Amino acid sequence: MKYDLIIFDCDGTLVDTEVVINSACSEVLLEMGYPQYTVEYCVEHFASLGLPIMLEVVAKEIGSNFDSTQFISRVRDKCLYNISRLVRPMPNAEILLRRLKNKHMKICVASNGEQNNVIEALRATHLYGFFDNASIFTYGHVGVPKPAPDLFLYAAKQMGGFSPERCLVIEDSDTGVQAAKAAGMDVLVVQAYKHPRQEKIKQLKPTAIIKDLSEVEGYIYSL
Repeated sequence: MKYDLIIFDCDGTLVDTEVVINSACSEVLLEMGYPQYTVEYCVEHFASLGLPIMLEVVAKEIGSNFDSTQFISRVRDKCLYNISRLVRPMPNAEILLRRLKNKHMKICVASNGEQNNVIEALRATHLYGFFDNASIFTYGHVGVPKPAPDLFLYAAKQMGGFSPERCLVIEDSDTGVQAAKAAGMDVLVVQAYKHPRQEKIKQLKPTAIIKDLSEVEGYIYSL
């Protein structure tokens, strides 16, 4: 085996939450008086970025009148509510995770999402049982979101001190590809849906691009 650890992104990779989360952001911004942030706009501009980067962009666009404290408080509650009701697993996520677990492959999650949102999304889609809190990492553990490599490097260290070349990252976004490559890790991009920055993903030249999570296992064991 070339890899000792498989690191999964969460949103858009294991669970179908990009629209759910960005809908929550759009709703809160609309309620705060900023109707320009439609769901479509939020998905296109903020998918996979994580709350800190999104907040920085919105605050810069709106200016000093933007109440970031109010936004954070309200959007976190709205996200959890939406996730608990609307989130679905990505196609073949459960099958893949079960097969990897049955083969005793070490797996973990490393996400730009909020810790509570990630855990709730995994629970709501019945994927949480393949992980535990000790194998779910978010940007809060390291203080910076992807595209910084810190989160992936931290996950590899916490999961057993694995060297980057022995880790494979499963992602759906350009920020994830940048982070994995900066960490010195191979990265598979799953395009089960059309990411709004698809062309940028191709330009970053990930290790491979696949159409579905069902192809991950074949890639791992074909090496």
